[in-house]
Amino acid sequence: MFKWLETQYAGLTGHVEHLKGRSFDEVVWGNEKLFTYDDKDTRFGVQAQWHEAWMWFAYLYGDPAIINNVRERYDWTLNHPDQDGLLGPRMTKRPNPMSVFLRGAIPYYAETRDPRMLERITAHFLASKKRAGDRPWTLEYNSFWGIEILCWLYLQTGDRRMLDLALECADAQSVSELVGKLNRQPLLDHIRSYKNRMANAHGVKISQMIMVMVALYQATGDAKYLTAAENAYKVIDRSSMLVDGCPSARESLAGNTSVESHEACTINYSSGTFSYLLHTTGDAKWADRIERVCLNAGLGCVTKDFKQVQYFSSPNQVVAQNVTKIGGFTGLYLTFDSGRFDWCCAATVNRIIPSYIGTMWLQGPAGAVVAALYGPSTVTVKAGQEPVTIVEKTDFPFSGDIVFEVESEKPVRFPFWLRIPGWCEGAEIRINGVKQDIETKPATFAKLEREFRSGDKVSLRLPMKVKATAWPDGGIALERGPLVYSLRVEAEKHPMDPMVFSVDAMAAKRHSVATAPLGREFPQLGMTPKSAWNYALDVDPAKVADQVQVIQGRMTDAPWSDEGHAPVELKVPAHRVEGWNLITNSIKGRVELKPGQALTPDLPDPATMKLGAKETIALVPLGSTCLRLTVFPFARGAR
Repeated sequence: MFKWLETQYAGLTGHVEHLKGRSFDEVVWGNEKLFTYDDKDTRFGVQAQWHEAWMWFAYLYGDPAIINNVRERYDWTLNHPDQDGLLGPRMTKRPNPMSVFLRGAIPYYAETRDPRMLERITAHFLASKKRAGDRPWTLEYNSFWGIEILCWLYLQTGDRRMLDLALECADAQSVSELVGKLNRQPLLDHIRSYKNRMANAHGVKISQMIMVMVALYQATGDAKYLTAAENAYKVIDRSSMLVDGCPSARESLAGNTSVESHEACTINYSSGTFSYLLHTTGDAKWADRIERVCLNAGLGCVTKDFKQVQYFSSPNQVVAQNVTKIGGFTGLYLTFDSGRFDWCCAATVNRIIPSYIGTMWLQGPAGAVVAALYGPSTVTVKAGQEPVTIVEKTDFPFSGDIVFEVESEKPVRFPFWLRIPGWCEGAEIRINGVKQDIETKPATFAKLEREFRSGDKVSLRLPMKVKATAWPDGGIALERGPLVYSLRVEAEKHPMDPMVFSVDAMAAKRHSVATAPLGREFPQLGMTPKSAWNYALDVDPAKVADQVQVIQGRMTDAPWSDEGHAPVELKVPAHRVEGWNLITNSIKGRVELKPGQALTPDLPDPATMKLGAKETIALVPLGSTCLRLTVFPFARGAR
């Protein structure tokens, strides 16, 4: 997993502020720009998102230079309050950027335990409340984000004023109203009555709103908040969840058809909210969700050198061009961009895989060591008073075979919990080769407790079976273990002259690849298909495990590459669908196209679908693709 962090840092993570896009013409956090610059929030807000993601990344990556760089921005900001204690930009009209920026203070405080951080952030919120005077304290537009920080402050300090402010803001920002609606019974009636309104909610906003509910539950212990959060996902699952584990969100939540897409920011905040729920409830089902969204949607929205990200990505995207218009959005959002245009997504995407890595090892009750997510790693923990190192060796998620090797100076007794994923039946645990008689129910934690000695080996086998899932419009998708599999469409990659935005005038300017900062190394890419993609799968969902051949290949240093063979491929019977082509003409009210532009089509109508000869195609993990088809027409549904 560390290899991916190295790839991130060599790509966008280490270079976003140098790409000089819409929000990085200059760095505004950590200097006098906090006091003087009026950017209408865009610059402060996007850079806050990047600094917050960078802080989480920095501590996982462990490079002192990177840690010091981002800490300097936080230290300057925390050490330069206004006269009454208010932190952050003075000229901006909304406090939202400061609330986002302060999220990065959570891992910073966890590492340093510097009490001055808590004092200054507390003073900041009290100053904000004071400035509101007699008006209800709301944190204003979209700044219910600050509720999470207030609840965290309350849990760290016990200062009741912070909890009171969080509850006051929850009332003013409609969080309390939403909690009440999501607690209605029966839930199915609630889904029918509330679905349309919820579908109008911004994908990032609704993810953060759910996270706030969980934070309020942590702070108050009131079960209504947790129930509301879980019910919110029941609504989303029915109406908006896509096969790759992320809700559709072409800004607002939408449906779950094959051509729906999601913003990269929504992928990030979904993984963060799932992590919040896992830490809070201890329910293994939330780890399943982290795994699914990070390893599928998260890796699917970026190029595999991590130099470009899509603002909007989709399980089905066989073309990614730059000027196609979809509803109110230009298709520039569909290209693979290096941050000049996709400003917020180029910031938040840096935290998706760190969210996964940072949740791999947790501490459970009674000092239990919890392996919550899997991947090659090493962790050192205190078991009682003794340090214990556990080395995890595995090719997960391509293989379900995992070995944990224990290293300790003395024999030590501690609880060791292993997550059994919800997709896994028949998991098996062995210690030093001896099979253990222990329950391995899916979506739970298997709990070992014994005296461990240095050299002990705990082996976990998670059988990965191929299964088929049904999707709207007669669609079918194939999964194996935590991964969704796609037809990788060979891409013609077109470096583009990037469009760079000036925040001051909000005027677009074109720069050639040669003159744009880092333009040749980080080009903006449009992609068109140069291999066949219009296939229907010919499988029986009830017998798919017998009809699909699993080809276990060789692991490499770049297992997510979108070129060459993947570590695991599925050989699947399929048919070409005659007449199923790219959309190349405008559709009134939906798509506007110019000559030469194209868009991924909906699935064909099963009633009129015409199939070619039967053949075998290879599917690879969705994360190993840029252009792809993931939800296929179902050949056996054709007439």
